[in-house]
Amino acid sequence: MADRIFGGFFALLGLAIILSTQQIVQNFPGTGDPGPRILPYIIGALLLVLGLALAVQRRKPRTADDLSEEVLDAIRSGPDNPNVGIQKPPSPVRRVGIMLGFVAFIPLIDVLGFSISATLFLAWVMSLMDKITVRRVLVRSAAALVVTVILGLLMSHALNLSVPGVWFS
Repeated sequence: MADRIFGGFFALLGLAIILSTQQIVQNFPGTGDPGPRILPYIIGALLLVLGLALAVQRRKPRTADDLSEEVLDAIRSGPDNPNVGIQKPPSPVRRVGIMLGFVAFIPLIDVLGFSISATLFLAWVMSLMDKITVRRVLVRSAAALVVTVILGLLMSHALNLSVPGVWFS
């Protein structure tokens, strides 16, 4: 049930992104330059398609027959087995926090720029995915910073896109 709710939410969000992207001004239409609309269109389309896929999928319940012998042995040996690294999904409260972070990320791009808002968003989401400790938050914040800088460099230099607030552009 939660998959359908979140899938529907992300599909609607993708549709909203696609519709609002049409308001972005094309600087030089007809020159073959994709302009600033290309990235929001891609993100919106991906959210729409993947959200719909999540909302309508039919999941077959897993049985012990679906698991390999290695996995079954690891499960039987209990939590003391160092090979058992099954991570539980985030709690419903954390899922809502992740969704709120995503909703806040979109308007923050205009206010703070891409680099700051993307770093905050990624650090927030990665921190909510698992147990929160100071060390984990710092490591995930550093990872978010690295990913944001790499994405910013790719967008500004490799794709030659003008995204507001990209560092090192």
